[in-house]
Amino acid sequence: MEITVIPSGYTGSTSISTSSSYPISNGYTDTSSSTYARLSLSSSSTGYLYYTFDCSSIPSTATISSITASARVRVSSTSRVTSTQCQLFTGTTAKGSNTTFASTSTTNIVTLSTGSSWTRSELDDLRMKIGGTGSSSSQSKYIYFYGAEVEITYVT
Repeated sequence: MEITVIPSGYTGSTSISTSSSYPISNGYTDTSSSTYARLSLSSSSTGYLYYTFDCSSIPSTATISSITASARVRVSSTSRVTSTQCQLFTGTTAKGSNTTFASTSTTNIVTLSTGSSWTRSELDDLRMKIGGTGSSSSQSKYIYFYGAEVEITYVT
């Protein structure tokens, strides 16, 4: 069987704040290019946020065959946001390797590294880390998150 999940919430942010005009909640209700969450980075620091995924519809006895994941992101300015990052986690444990996304003003569709294997229990706390490093500039530094999806193939 195959299921595709999109973010259902977010947790664990560091050095990131939201904008009142584009709250983080918009980032997972619509994966089009017109709705996004604007993540505001602090100056001279690395900020990140974890988007969470609800995988409860996958039976607890399932064996995970494969996982593919992608995110839609961009930055406000290539000179103000560097060291971008997207990575899958199970709780606080990284799965796969960190995937950077191009620092461009157009939306990137980033395919994430998912690691070699997953267990069903690891999906209970599936997270996607989105982040970057803000420059020392006093100008605004944003990561725009347009959405994400994780495709999970499993057998029961």
